[in-house]
Amino acid sequence: MKEQNYDSGLKLIITKDGENQSPVIEKGKMVYTDYVGYLEDGTVFSSSEKNGEQFAFRHGVGQVIPAWDEAFSGKQAGAEFTIVTPPELAYKDIGSRDGSIPPNSILVFDIKVRGVEG
Repeated sequence: MKEQNYDSGLKLIITKDGENQSPVIEKGKMVYTDYVGYLEDGTVFSSSEKNGEQFAFRHGVGQVIPAWDEAFSGKQAGAEFTIVTPPELAYKDIGSRDGSIPPNSILVFDIKVRGVEG
């Protein structure tokens, strides 16, 4: 297990490195992932498993919260990690539109990178 702390306040706990033959995640590449997102108290607010499919996004183009673009950079398929996200890199003092994430929340995501394309 490795821990990385970023100047932005983001914290990453890497439990499994990616596969060496997989492309490196960089700006513009499609990323496929399974994740569970929860509040500090353990309340789950989102899960790809609950939705029944992997979550896909284009890296580095603002399709996800800033914490994800920062955390996924340089990772590869097969990587597994936990992201501890300060409010400034997520929903700030606004919270989510649906109310599942209160303003100024620290968010935690358990991530499994399933694939990288492009």
